[in-house]
Formats: sequence, structure tokens, C-alpha cells
Amino acid sequence: MIELRHRLIEQKLIAGNGEFTTLIIKNPCFLRKFITELKDQIEHDEGDFFYLRDGNQASLKKDAFLISDPLFWPRDEKKEQASLVKEITSLLDESGKVEFESLRRNIVDYVRSLSAYASVSLEMDEEFALSSLLKTVGLKPAGNDSSFLEGLISSVSAVGHLFQKKLAIIFGVHGFLELDELGTFHREMERKDISIVLLEAFRPDCLAACEHIIEIDRDLCEI
Repeated sequence: MIELRHRLIEQKLIAGNGEFTTLIIKNPCFLRKFITELKDQIEHDEGDFFYLRDGNQASLKKDAFLISDPLFWPRDEKKEQASLVKEITSLLDESGKVEFESLRRNIVDYVRSLSAYASVSLEMDEEFALSSLLKTVGLKPAGNDSSFLEGLISSVSAVGHLFQKKLAIIFGVHGFLELDELGTFHREMERKDISIVLLEAFRPDCLAACEHIIEIDRDLCEI
């Protein structure tokens, strides 16, 4: 169970155990302030948010990531690639290491044969690491462009897994998902052990059965 609170909001934003919270902030100034402060605390681990995981105080910087534009979410592909390569190389078993050594020798032999096409002498690093090869071939998490929902699930899952994040905070996703799609997204995130908290500027027309609503009106009254 995850609990997130801001010092100016009395109620807790809860995620886990089959439910999630959508915080609706109708006051534009407070909405901007809330998202900006949240972004800063995720980056620097200091601010007005109180974050608990399983009843213990935890770090937003370590656990959370913010998606302020779910349609055009700028992901850090270089960091994702580096994390994926690190994961693969650290988990490689003896069989995998033997196969790589065989492949490396074949690559070295092939590159040496290219000297027949060069007008100068060639040299190379014959002891290159698996990580270098994976980066050279552009290994990265696979995308899924068949639908917005599948792409969102794939992207959030990849970031959550590669960077060991436990909480995705997303602004405006109600505007891009049908109600059944929102339910599917929530179930997939729970299956991958990623909690979600949603932020909205307006109250959605339809709400999921597992969705808890907190509303801040334009006069900053909490409902």
C-alpha cells in the first residue's frame, strides 16, 4: 500500500490493494504549484509531500516517476538502454557467457577479414565486452505502437522495471482512455507491482469502481 500526502491537502492519495486515487485540482494556480512541487521532490527528495510505502516513510526520488503528458511522454532512451544492458550482463549465466565468447571470436574474425577492403592497416579491440556489443546494435526496450493503451502499459512497465520504480503519477490520462481501458491499465500496473495515482484538472464523466476521488475546487475547498 502506498500513501502520498501534500501538506495542504488533508486526505491521503492511496494506491494499492486493488484501488487507486485520482486527485482533481480545479484551481489552475494550485494545480501548477502541485505538479511543479511534485516534480521537484521526485528529482531532489525534498519538499512538502509525505510518502509512505507499506506504512514506512520512503523516498519519492527512489520510488516514483511523473508523467505530465501521457500522449507525448519524453522518455530517456539512453538511461533505459544503459539500465537494460546492465541488467542483461549482470544476469548472464555460464552458458550465455560461453555463447558470447564464441560469437565474439566470430566477430573478430569477420572484422579482420575486412582488411581486404581497406586501403590502410586495421586494428580493433578484440576483447570488447557484451555491453559494448549490445549498445552498438541499439538494444532497447521494445515499443508497442498498436494502440495508445498498449503503448502506455509497455512504457510505464519498462520504466518501472528498469529503474525499480513503485509509483507512477500521471496527469490527464482520463482524457485519453475509455473507462474499460482505464480498468485494464490499472490491472496491468498492479500485476507488474506498480501503483498509480492520477491527477486531473476536471472531474471525469465516468469513474472506475476501484477509483477513489479527491477533489479540490476552484476556491481550494477539499471535497
